[in-house]
Amino acid sequence: MADEKKIARPASDEAADPFSEVRRGLQQRFGEDVAVTLAPGGDLVVTVGRERLLAVCRYLKEEQGFDYPILVTGVDRGDGLESVIHLGQMTSPRVIVLKTPVSYDDPQVPSVTSIWAGADWHERESYDLMGIRYEGHPDLRRILLPEEWDEYPHPLRKEFKLDSPGGKFSITE
Repeated sequence: MADEKKIARPASDEAADPFSEVRRGLQQRFGEDVAVTLAPGGDLVVTVGRERLLAVCRYLKEEQGFDYPILVTGVDRGDGLESVIHLGQMTSPRVIVLKTPVSYDDPQVPSVTSIWAGADWHERESYDLMGIRYEGHPDLRRILLPEEWDEYPHPLRKEFKLDSPGGKFSITE
């Protein structure tokens, strides 16, 4: 018996790819409406248009157990904006990153507060600092900037320059 060699068993799909079920489910349910990739750090990245965002979010919560938003933010890519939502599970270390591209001319995405109430202040911050409007948000108003900020670029966009000439929020030396 001491001479018996241990036979290596192939790793299960779940061990090799903890998102295999989620990935299959997203592709079966939403097909070409979603692009699914694995980030170098191991998180699943799902890119979805704003038309399908709420359906994908409901699926991830109700059928895949992603029960809270870790982060909702915006990114200025230089050629447009992205609304980015990191989703987590209380029972797992898995993280899904949802990306929704939006244009500078029409920076609107559906609010996910009807699915995860915890997205409320995150969306307000992204609205305030990036200018992304979250349609259907219950109280989309400024959370960090003064009310009179509307005539200025949003401070986390690439176009923003704090020391712009003549601006009432400019820096003086």
